[in-house]
Amino acid sequence: MAEGRFRHPKIASLCGKTIGAERAHTPPMQTLVETINQGFGAKDAGGDPRLPMFNQGFGVKDAGGDPKPQVPKQDLEVHFPPDANLVDSTVSLVPGPRERALDQGMGALGDADLLAILLGTGLTGCPVLQLANALIARFGGLEGMARLGPRALAEHPGMGMAKALRVTAALEAGRRSIIRSLKPRPEILTSTAVAEWFTSRLGWKDQEELWLLSLDGRHGMRSARRVAQGGLHGVHLTARDVLTAGLQDAAAAVILVHNHPSGDPMPSREDMEMTHRVSLAGRSVGMPLIDHVIVSSTGRYTSMLDLGMLPSN
Repeated sequence: MAEGRFRHPKIASLCGKTIGAERAHTPPMQTLVETINQGFGAKDAGGDPRLPMFNQGFGVKDAGGDPKPQVPKQDLEVHFPPDANLVDSTVSLVPGPRERALDQGMGALGDADLLAILLGTGLTGCPVLQLANALIARFGGLEGMARLGPRALAEHPGMGMAKALRVTAALEAGRRSIIRSLKPRPEILTSTAVAEWFTSRLGWKDQEELWLLSLDGRHGMRSARRVAQGGLHGVHLTARDVLTAGLQDAAAAVILVHNHPSGDPMPSREDMEMTHRVSLAGRSVGMPLIDHVIVSSTGRYTSMLDLGMLPSN
């Protein structure tokens, strides 16, 4: 501010002394630059000062002028204790038992592979297939394990009671399937044979149940399965429900059986319509319905095949 602007000489003199004092205490420009460099860092390309935290924590600015985060290199270092157990996480190119079971079928797997699928997991340092081989070697194969109870298997390292129960249950299921497959299947050749087999099982019940007999190519009974149950007003069932159960049992032919709690074994209109639908659908998939037998609490029965409501196969 120029002193000529003040008309009063005393004011001008006072202002001059004041301005001079301020100038005497004002640090030179070089000192300010050094302060900026020390406190805020050097200026960037745009002329703005950069804080040290930008240089250390956020890095240089990007093309838009905004700071970019930058993690210090020393923070990227990961230190493991000397006794740490490091596991290789690379993906194995060799298919495991489950993958081979899906691609090739269960018959292509060895005993250890089947056992590994049952176990599911191994333990630290021992993969599940290695655990399965150790069990087979210790107990003499699957046949040796089948003679043991779950408590004996659970004592092996990496097993536990849950895995031991799964293994023993699977072995028992296999044993039962073999025993049942060796038994001769009862032949179902007449409607009388069907009625005799089911009257004691269904005739006394106070609600309707519908069962499906799955037969093999020689009319031997593969299985008997309840496929529906209803109230006193009848069983409502679609042809798809019946055929799905027969296909699951690999049936060559099927027989329907249900009870009439009223004691009258004569088929109702709903019974005949449902039987007709199942018969047509069964023939279309090569699994014929050869009879539909109705039993009652009185011991009487009717056969739709005998009544001429179904074609003779």
